[in-house]
Amino acid sequence: MAFLGAALLVFIIIVRPQEFIPALAKVGVLNIATGIAALGVAVELAMGKQRRLGSPQLPLIFAFLAWCYVTVIVRAGFGGLEQTHKTIFYSTLFMFAVYFGARTRARLKRMMALLVALGLFLAYVATSQYHHEFECIKLSAEDVRAGTRTGGEPTGRSCVLSRLECDAEDRAMAVDYAAEEFEYVCEKAGPFETFTVAHGRVRWRGILADPNELSLALGAASALAFGFHGASRRKGRHIVLGAVVALCAYGVIRAQSRSGVMVMGAVLGVYFVRRYGVVRGVLVGAAMAAPLLLLGGRSGDEADSSSEERAGALWKGLELVREYPLFGVGRGLFSDHYFLTAHNSYLLTAAELGLPGMLLWSTLMYVTVKVPFTLAFRTPEGIDPELRELALAIFVSFCAFLVGVAFLSFAYHNLLWIYIGLSGALYGVARETSPTFHVKVSGKEVGILGAMDVGLLAFLALYTKLRGAG
Repeated sequence: MAFLGAALLVFIIIVRPQEFIPALAKVGVLNIATGIAALGVAVELAMGKQRRLGSPQLPLIFAFLAWCYVTVIVRAGFGGLEQTHKTIFYSTLFMFAVYFGARTRARLKRMMALLVALGLFLAYVATSQYHHEFECIKLSAEDVRAGTRTGGEPTGRSCVLSRLECDAEDRAMAVDYAAEEFEYVCEKAGPFETFTVAHGRVRWRGILADPNELSLALGAASALAFGFHGASRRKGRHIVLGAVVALCAYGVIRAQSRSGVMVMGAVLGVYFVRRYGVVRGVLVGAAMAAPLLLLGGRSGDEADSSSEERAGALWKGLELVREYPLFGVGRGLFSDHYFLTAHNSYLLTAAELGLPGMLLWSTLMYVTVKVPFTLAFRTPEGIDPELRELALAIFVSFCAFLVGVAFLSFAYHNLLWIYIGLSGALYGVARETSPTFHVKVSGKEVGILGAMDVGLLAFLALYTKLRGAG
């Protein structure tokens, strides 16, 4: 029951069926799935089915969560806690659902398979969107006011460049047309009431409504697919892996995401370096990633403008760190000081949570990576090849996140915390297989992480200065 609840929760978080099936929106499917997952975990704990519950992540998770609340209370008082509940608190709940729900080998494999399947679903949606023609999409005034702009009604009227083409035609067709009642965009419609953004960039909805976030999800799913490939001995495994990676890579290309290209490059690079060694692995990985580099990402004035805006956000983030080094500006309050978010999770945690919060988050990311890294590259006695391959897949997927979050405000994102839970579940599986297996973080390692955090902030300061930001 715990796994069923966790799997249902992951499906709903990513797919968001309640947003295109009205009947589901009325019953609160997300709350129902959360309740099923919580009940399942409670029942299994009561029955003694959940053993070896610990993980080196747990103290850091609780400390990080508590610090998020402290920063909000310090900067905004208790009235600012509601948004914190809706973001990092829920992300933590979702993490624990996966942490406890996938804590056997069979469940872990099924959860990883679900994430790969959802990645393929997202790649299908992206492909379908791209191969449609541009048309007028009608947004409701409610959707526009909410700022989501993820749901719209295709009109079937073709357009080329601008929503003004749609407005002009509507004015000619209806004398009672009122522009404030709704708004148009000129985009490509896709399945499940989705459509592209920024004139043709594919995306999903909900937590993956941004093309860059969609690309990160596709890259992480590709990494998990490599794990099943390595653990399998079936003849068709190469074809299956090639198809999964190709579909996900195509989605990244059509998302026109520069960070997504780097994420996919990191996934391919780590795997090929492990298989062929550093020199050959880099060469093979570069050859495989070449189409992504040539076809993916954006260029031109729009891309330059985006880079300038991001540089300005980085400069503002560094300014906030200097002004509020201890408590930051408060979790979720960066947007109160700048019109954009930081677009860098490392800097975002420093600006919103202060340097202590940045160190807590960095240490949590480090230990989350260290668990699968140790199992994959320093395999302890009793760990079989299949579990080692699964650990490698989770390690590479998190490498994808570490690259991607450098260009996204992703520190509290549901998807990131689902993968944190996946690493915690892996730790439980490894402890059942090899009871002597332990992962710890020493004071020396924390000190090195702190120095790296400071070094990163110094690098960003130099970068923004060279870009002339601020």
